Parts: sequence; structure tokens; C-alpha cells
Amino acid sequence: MAVACVIAPVFNVVTSEASARSAVQGLVDAVLITLLAGGYLTLIRDGWARSWFRKISFRADMAISSSLLLVLFLAGRGLGQVMTTLEPGRFLTSLTEHHLVYALPFFAILAVSVQFVIQINRMIGANVLRYFVAGVYHRPKAEGSTVTAGEIGDLRRQIVFVGDILNTAARLEEYAKRMGLDLVVSRAILDHIELPSNVGIMHCGELELRGKDAHVIAYSLRDPYDGDPIRRPTSS
Repeated sequence: MAVACVIAPVFNVVTSEASARSAVQGLVDAVLITLLAGGYLTLIRDGWARSWFRKISFRADMAISSSLLLVLFLAGRGLGQVMTTLEPGRFLTSLTEHHLVYALPFFAILAVSVQFVIQINRMIGANVLRYFVAGVYHRPKAEGSTVTAGEIGDLRRQIVFVGDILNTAARLEEYAKRMGLDLVVSRAILDHIELPSNVGIMHCGELELRGKDAHVIAYSLRDPYDGDPIRRPTSS
């Protein structure tokens, strides 16, 4: 909304009329349009209709959401003129103004661009697109004392994480599959998480994992109804 409130008045002054009235109109329109568009994206698209949108294709989602955003743009613009003039009839006349020749294509490009970025962000993961654009991992960087992150690939680029923590997690996953367990965690993880009271904990012993010199104390998390739940181990 803050960005729109800066852009809309300038856009109105440049494309419509170089006056304070035009700038104020742009400011009011920006507030109303962002409220309507943001309300749709937050309460409807990502709210009660989210499960339905997940069932349709990327192209259909883009078309429906972008079209609805254009309708909300026209509605917000019309309401803005009603508010500044106190003339209800301005809502309909706002749909025939010559200024729409500039405003409608501008908002259409903006709406499609916003939808595209949102969809890509959903597909590749939250904030990953921002990391790619900002070049955060263009050169590998340390994320911790033993976890490195960086970009790999050419035709298909991706951000990957390598290090001791991921290696340990992979080895625990292999152990769980081999022993027929649902979930195995290390003592280091167990000491830093709060488990629900109805989760059972079974001591698996000190495991010798491939690629690690030191043994890893591991525990299996299980449904207590599979047997008597074992209490969380106390720290030594």
C-alpha cells in the first residue's frame, strides 16, 4: 500500500492532470485498490478458496486471479471517485474515462506480474526466488559452523545445502527405513524441541553412521499406542 500510495499520485499527475486534485485522487484510489486486492489475495485466494485454487492449473489460476484483480481495480477506482466527489454516479462514469487507456494496461501488467511472482514463489519455495534475484547464494556461503549453501546448475539452477547436519539427517533416515521405524531423531535435536505429551520416545542406542567419526545417540518417535511410551531422556 505504501508503494502504491507513492506511485499512484505521480502516475495520475503524469497521465491525467498536473494538479493537487489529481494527486489526491491517486492517493485515495491507491488505498482502496490495495485494500480490495490485498483482501482478495489474503482472505479468498489464500484463505477459504485456497484448496480449490490448488486443484486448478497454473494458467487457470493466473487467468482467474488476474481477471478478478482487474475488476477490483476498476471497483476501487470507481469508489475512490465517489469518495472524493460525494457523487454516486461517478462510479459508472469512471468506467468510461479516457484515463483508463493508460491506467488499465498499467494495472493489468502489474496484476499479472504480482500473480506470476506469487505463483513462482509457491512452486520453488518461500523466499527462494528472492534469494535468486538478490544473488544471496551466487557464491557459496557458510550458514553455520558445519552447513554451506550455494547455487548449482545451469539450465536448471537450484539452491542446495551441504554439510554435516544434512549428512546426519540422511543417515538417520536410512537407519529408520532399515529398522522399519517411522521417525528417528538425534539426541541433539530432541534436546531442542518440545514434543506433544502423547508422543512416545524409544532409545535406539549410539549409532555408528556412515561418514561420521563420532557415534550419534538416536531415538525413535512413535505412537504411544504401539506400546508403553518412554519418557523423554533427561540431560546429563
